[in-house]
Amino acid sequence: MKLCENNINIELNVEKQNRRESEAKITKMIDERLYSLKLDLAKEKKIREESEGRYYNTFGEQINRLNEEVDLENRQREENSQKLVKKLSEEIGKFHEML
Repeated sequence: MKLCENNINIELNVEKQNRRESEAKITKMIDERLYSLKLDLAKEKKIREESEGRYYNTFGEQINRLNEEVDLENRQREENSQKLVKKLSEEIGKFHEML
């Protein structure tokens, strides 16, 4: 009976050791895969940040230029509007004098 019990304990210990080794291998594989995925994500992030910078430089300058043009046109329209109002007021004044 003792011999059987010892054999079972030995087999059980061997199985436990095999299980630990298998778990270690699986953990190592998972860690390696996660590391690889993190590297891929970091590369993708860098590529996106570089693209964002290029687009900002390209389109940001164009947007700023367009904003300046819009502001200039708004000022010109405002000036023209004021001139028109002044001229209309003068014309209306002339018509009142004539009446």
